[in-house]
Amino acid sequence: MNGFAGVGQFGYGLVPATAPDPRVGEVSLLQSGAISNYNGLTVSLQENLWHGLSGRVNYTFSHAMDEVSNGGILPFSIYYSVVSQINPYNLHDNYASADYDARHQLSGSYIYQLPFKASNRLLNMAVGGWQLSGTIFYRTGFPFSVFDSATTAGLASQNLQGSTLLLQPLFNRRNFGSVDACVSSPCFGVQGQLNTSAPYLFSPASGFSGAVGRNAFRGPGFLGGDMSLRKDFRINERMNFQLGLNAYNWFNHANYGAPISQTIFGPGFGQVLLTESPPTSPYGAFASAATDMRMAQLTAKFVF
Repeated sequence: MNGFAGVGQFGYGLVPATAPDPRVGEVSLLQSGAISNYNGLTVSLQENLWHGLSGRVNYTFSHAMDEVSNGGILPFSIYYSVVSQINPYNLHDNYASADYDARHQLSGSYIYQLPFKASNRLLNMAVGGWQLSGTIFYRTGFPFSVFDSATTAGLASQNLQGSTLLLQPLFNRRNFGSVDACVSSPCFGVQGQLNTSAPYLFSPASGFSGAVGRNAFRGPGFLGGDMSLRKDFRINERMNFQLGLNAYNWFNHANYGAPISQTIFGPGFGQVLLTESPPTSPYGAFASAATDMRMAQLTAKFVF
């Protein structure tokens, strides 16, 4: 856990105005004393073969909680993760839903042998033997924090570099599963400072703690699925020719990310600027950030 101790820090919030011991500068430390836990229930329903259809559906209800996700070393998100203490006097104030806490998850997969047949041999070769398969996945949104990174950036000269200042909401809404209104204009603002006409205002940061802690808000969910249509043409006992079509995000569903939750982005604070990357794409996971739209891929394979 990246943290900072209560010595050598001064001049903000409840931190002493002067260093208790002037011989000690900023104290940064890495320790493995954080707490995390996970509880969940998974239910699966499977059909092995029913009129040419095989499939499986899985549902998971779970809750993951921790004081820092991924040990604070590799943030789950560089935009929304809190990787340092929000209260220099109490590490446990960080304890909340984990960055990757998806409360509800639904996934499914299927393979269906299409029942088309024809009495004509050549026509049957064209329409018979096609196989349809695919996946579908849905999850509720991940939690996120809203913090005053602009003010934090200015605290480096006060020996408070690396601290986290959470903004406190002046509204009751916590679930931002629907963020359509935040795409064209910011829906977050800071009272008297930034985006003051936004519908959801926060009070300016005035200290390290408050009524609302880490990961108090919930972002949009994710809906996606892939589909494949393919057929094998037998040439002889050892040779097959396969023709297929792969469709990624075939729903063509726009999966928005959470509103930008750092004030250091200025007018972009509170606006949806990113979409969620799908877990699969024709180019592999490393380039999936550019493939959130529906994509189709024709394939031909000679097997021998």
